[in-house]
Amino acid sequence: MRSALVLLALFLACSLPLAAQQDAQFSMYMFNRMVLNPAYAGARGATNITSVGRTQWVGIDGHPNTFTISGDAPISVLHGGVGGHLMVDQIGPLQTLALKAAYAFRFNLQGAEDPEGAALQIGIAPGFFRKQI
Repeated sequence: MRSALVLLALFLACSLPLAAQQDAQFSMYMFNRMVLNPAYAGARGATNITSVGRTQWVGIDGHPNTFTISGDAPISVLHGGVGGHLMVDQIGPLQTLALKAAYAFRFNLQGAEDPEGAALQIGIAPGFFRKQI
């Protein structure tokens, strides 16, 4: 009886529709950290606006194009930083649009409110993600 329940559960789990996503490909992560890590918002202690574009395999039809723009700033009233980013990615007929906001809470490890001091930041990034053909 127990093996029949396990088989039924496995069958039901395998019959559910699955959806996958493909993240945009970046070769230089250090130039736009907000796209990958929402905890980076406000980490530099200054307002930061960054834009990165990547075109790969130029001359081939449907070649990948990726464009991102992001911005972040520290907000002392919120004890951290806020930011967001926009990403547009096109590979052949597949187009991806992502729009995310970010908030990072800053834990100062040295006890002082020194933006240059050691800190731990924890971030969250709610957003919108759309893929279309």
